[in-house]
Amino acid sequence: MKQLKICAKYLTVCLVLLHVVVLMGCSYNYEVKYNGPHIDLHTESSNSLFGLYAVNETPVLMEEDAFGRVLYFYKVGSSIARDEIYGDGSIFAFLIMQKSNDEYVYYYSDINFIVRKRPETIPYSVGGAALLEEVLKTIPNEEVEELKAKNDWGKPIDESKCIKVKLARINRHYTEEYAGRHLVPQSIMQEVYDKMCINGSPNIGVFFRYLTSDDYDRHIYFFRTSDKDWKLTNSYVVMFKLDGSYEIAEIVDLWNYQEELIAFKEGNNWNKPIE
Repeated sequence: MKQLKICAKYLTVCLVLLHVVVLMGCSYNYEVKYNGPHIDLHTESSNSLFGLYAVNETPVLMEEDAFGRVLYFYKVGSSIARDEIYGDGSIFAFLIMQKSNDEYVYYYSDINFIVRKRPETIPYSVGGAALLEEVLKTIPNEEVEELKAKNDWGKPIDESKCIKVKLARINRHYTEEYAGRHLVPQSIMQEVYDKMCINGSPNIGVFFRYLTSDDYDRHIYFFRTSDKDWKLTNSYVVMFKLDGSYEIAEIVDLWNYQEELIAFKEGNNWNKPIE
């Protein structure tokens, strides 16, 4: 009987806390640490793909051209594949890395990947090379060949067309947190959160993930909002600037967002000197 009373007490506390959460709204920003090989490929992926929250697989090397470019396949968990905050979602991505060294990875920004949702015919338990074999049955070969063409496959590497990103197993948001700093001031992040979850809005929760930074301390984050039933609703990119200002744009096509992201960056002077 005493045990039942304790259980009932904890259940009551949990229900109260859940009620508070629903009233006040929540934000979710899970840490993703990569512990496998090919840190260069993971770094490129995590700075290119929206909403990564799970990296349990290792990138699968598919092909290398005569100049050292690598075409690879990566299965990761991403919020773009989920319908609910607590749902499961896997995305499949094909990416091309131009080159890497002990410090940086080099690639063509925003045209270096294609991303697809896991087909329902492929079980979650399938991974690695077996998974790649199954996925290739669902992806037209023309899409992979177009990706290779956009990334100058088989041509001498042109470093002037690349961006370089410092290799990291944990994204920059968390490396700053661990150092006792904030990549984006908390007050600014809260202001953006409030805009997405204002009084009267159907959105009560926000899932956000750091995406990437430019050379002038501009930072892009990916946001998804959820309604009172925890269904994910809208998707946004937010660019935070050094002066405390920021820009917000809604993403319409989560499976082909490359052009939207390119336009957003170009419209906000991404990777250009601050005047």
